[in-house]
Amino acid sequence: MPVFTLFGCNAGSCHGAAAGRGGFKLSLYGGDPRADHRAIVRQLEGRWINLASPDDSLLLAEPTFALDHGGGLRYEADSEAAGLLRDWIARGPERARADDWSGSRSLPTGTSASRRA
Repeated sequence: MPVFTLFGCNAGSCHGAAAGRGGFKLSLYGGDPRADHRAIVRQLEGRWINLASPDDSLLLAEPTFALDHGGGLRYEADSEAAGLLRDWIARGPERARADDWSGSRSLPTGTSASRRA
């Protein structure tokens, strides 16, 4: 959730809107991480993530603008943000630990938020 919040993906003007955007809805500013996890892992029959090839996940392709994204480029494909999401997908998001929902996790120290819309 910190990546989505940092880049505005779960803001009210984007996927955090009451109806979401582009068929994808997240809770406003990560307020319901379990619902967000379900949306990412299960929505569209799991098409947001590709466990066999994390780099081909829609969750990475759209915000890096490898595929058309109504919100434009959010971060570069080789950025730390993309790397965090890629690692999470590769780890297997179904195996999330209980502390993943604690709300205490954040981006690593020194993560920059260079955002382009």
